[in-house]
Amino acid sequence: MNSGDPIAVGVVLYVDVKTDRLDLMVAALEAPEHAAHALVRDDLSSLIQAAQLTPDLRWLVPVEHPADLDAVAVLPGLAFVEIAQLLADPELGSAAQARGWRVQQDVFAGDLSWIGTGSTEGWKAFVDAGVQLLQTDRPDVLVQVLAEAAKGEWPETW
Repeated sequence: MNSGDPIAVGVVLYVDVKTDRLDLMVAALEAPEHAAHALVRDDLSSLIQAAQLTPDLRWLVPVEHPADLDAVAVLPGLAFVEIAQLLADPELGSAAQARGWRVQQDVFAGDLSWIGTGSTEGWKAFVDAGVQLLQTDRPDVLVQVLAEAAKGEWPETW
């Protein structure tokens, strides 16, 4: 996604797996009221095991380099990758999108930029790098910034 593309704002149930009881996690999330909103994050081997229990959940696997994309492509139904880096990485974002995957990233560096200066340029760098799901500690501000950006022009400060 480039900053000129339409921006959608919504809420995702981000499930960071912290158990070896994947059967319990899958059973809880398969309920229709959860499955449509859940995005399940863990390492590749764990998600492959979970996908064997159900193919119907959305998986989020972390990657750090473009070379990682070949390895994670084995995950059935993969639609999302997480760029597991501190800063925006346009090359990795583009490579993931070229495979048809959506890109998620923790945009904490953008949060820090806004907290320190009021500038939204840190968040914009992630959007320009292809990040489509922005994980932030400041959704109250970022949602408003994205709503303004969706009108056609990215606000420089907020």
